[in-house]
Amino acid sequence: SGGPNMPFPRGGWTAAMYAARQNATAALRVLADKGANLNLQDPQGATAMQIAIINLHYDAAALLLEKGADPNVADETGMTALYALANMDTLGWIQGRPAPPLESNGEVDAAALVNKLLDRGANPNARLAKAILKRHHDFQAERVLTEGATPLMRAARYGDARLARILLARGADPTLTAKDGTNALMFAAGVNLAAVRGEDPSLLHPSEEGSIEIINLLLDRGMDVNAANEQGLTALHGAVQRGQGVGNGSG
Repeated sequence: SGGPNMPFPRGGWTAAMYAARQNATAALRVLADKGANLNLQDPQGATAMQIAIINLHYDAAALLLEKGADPNVADETGMTALYALANMDTLGWIQGRPAPPLESNGEVDAAALVNKLLDRGANPNARLAKAILKRHHDFQAERVLTEGATPLMRAARYGDARLARILLARGADPTLTAKDGTNALMFAAGVNLAAVRGEDPSLLHPSEEGSIEIINLLLDRGMDVNAANEQGLTALHGAVQRGQGVGNGSG
């Protein structure tokens, strides 16, 4: 149909993974206390913690951290818990799927969980090996955030200033680039933001206010405004393109 594709489950799940998906924190606590291996991975490399996060069960993820789960285990795409959280914090709307809530349904919100992950040794500069799996219907696929992308780049691309501030304050390296040379400043400004064939431009709507805040944060850290990616695009190219209406369906 031309719609977004998703991987089907391949089995290989543990009891902890099921509990994480359902936010069954009492069951998770018992499993952990009885010696369950919380770092086991499913056939696609996901751990119980990643499964909890992509289902917006941040309380369950925090409990897994408390019980010793490793925040740096990555799935087959290189996605760690920190990148998964950055992705969920600005998951865009699409037909056929209810919009995700702004926060977790529990006591731990995204900002609190980012800090907990970092407190437990999460690497803020862990990089993707390829585009993340489409575990959700999402036209805003990681078509540019592929090899080399970091959680900071994900936050910058969609104007998630709250997470970007935390990441920058706690060790995220803004000078890193994706495989094509695009850095966080370029992503924040709007480089590669235009919709591709078959996508509705109105779906791509990062927060302008958040993007400007991230740009200022990155410039304050000495980012080179004239740095260019492999296509020769700079942050200014992205800002001009975005200013012509990219993201609101008018251009």
